[in-house]
Amino acid sequence: MIRWNVFSFFVVLVIGFSCRRDKEAPVPECIPIPPYPGPSVGFGYGYITVGESYSTPCFNPQNGNEICFRASNEIIAFDISAGVKTTIYSGTVWGRPVWGENGWIIFGKNHNIYKVKSDGDSLTQLTLTGNCYAPQWCNHGAEFICELVYDDPGFPDVHAGRFTADGVILDSIRQPYTGSAAVSPFSQNLYAVYESYSYDSVANNLNYNLMVIDIETHEAKIIAEGESGILGLTWVDDHRVVWSLMDGIYVSDINSLETTQLKETCNSINYQWFDYGVQSDKILYQKTTQTLLDSTTVEVKNRIYLMNTDVSNEDEIEIP
Repeated sequence: MIRWNVFSFFVVLVIGFSCRRDKEAPVPECIPIPPYPGPSVGFGYGYITVGESYSTPCFNPQNGNEICFRASNEIIAFDISAGVKTTIYSGTVWGRPVWGENGWIIFGKNHNIYKVKSDGDSLTQLTLTGNCYAPQWCNHGAEFICELVYDDPGFPDVHAGRFTADGVILDSIRQPYTGSAAVSPFSQNLYAVYESYSYDSVANNLNYNLMVIDIETHEAKIIAEGESGILGLTWVDDHRVVWSLMDGIYVSDINSLETTQLKETCNSINYQWFDYGVQSDKILYQKTTQTLLDSTTVEVKNRIYLMNTDVSNEDEIEIP
């Protein structure tokens, strides 16, 4: 469940449905996986992955028919219209590869940031400090931001660093920051939206916030608050962000601070790693579906989908 901040406005829509007595009740789209029935020690359920796992998709910002994603330890480019996939990079990949307007794909591995051309050429290491994670292109590919981890008692342990496209650090943004982030393709003043967190020592738990920040001025504000980590988020225009938690998909307006739930979900269907395509006007995402096979085993599928910005018309991308 979500705990909205005091600035949020609440709109509750109650819609009544009627049905004939002779019709069966509809089957719920999302059937939760119950807690593991055995002792609370060990690893609980056994998980079986079905088929190839495709994860962390991203659009080519210059071509809405092209995407890249991870498959095992590879970064794959895929032409949706032609049905052709190409291996760009083989090796360790941490987190999501992000395709930039400059034609380079940026990604993390081994505590540092790398980039490679979209044709697989010119693999380049950008950072050397060993504390850099989850990069995002910004300023139309001229710069990138990433997560920085510092052991500095005067500042948050995790915040954002801003670099040139060649890895020269420009700025350190002293705001709590995690790798769940999205840079707006609509804003020239470099707005980014991301998940931050704070620790409540009284309640002994983490508070997760959806925040927006001006990368130039460092001005930040909380858009919404939650009790669990964000699975996916993306801008869909210059003032709205679509994002997801375990229990649903939401849209937040950064101006009015209104947040609306677009879709209810549960722990057996996760919507993750959102990316909005300006050319296609679609949201690209990873959908993880879990099915309980028996009392101890869960089947897992990781596939890539497209949907409208109102989260309607889900369509799986068939990858050969």
